Amino acid sequence: MKSNKQRILNVDDHDDSAEMVKLFFETRSCEVVIANKMAEGLALATSGRFDLYLLDTIFTDGSGIELARCIRAFDPQTPLVFVFGQSVPGGSSGSDATRSRRLHYIAVRPDGVVRVREEIYRGEVI
Repeated sequence: MKSNKQRILNVDDHDDSAEMVKLFFETRSCEVVIANKMAEGLALATSGRFDLYLLDTIFTDGSGIELARCIRAFDPQTPLVFVFGQSVPGGSSGSDATRSRRLHYIAVRPDGVVRVREEIYRGEVI
């Protein structure tokens, strides 16, 4: 039987952060798949259906920007969120720069993750 849970791909090379996000969304009945490297995240993204991509910005084998470009090449619609450990100069949800890159949100840990979850359940992200 197929699950009705929202599927989230969380690509983050920091195990603690990845697990925190996973637990956070699983409490809202989402299925969260974790990848720790860009290549692993891309392989998972191409092999399965996801309702949301959460991406860190830097990996040992590439960058979140590179991964986002690869994902957008085959999936232009699914919401894609960068999750930063610190603030981003000039970056915010809904900014022109964000929309021009076809990103749906830029979240700053930890409170940005809370806002993303709230927007998901209001139907504003997924």
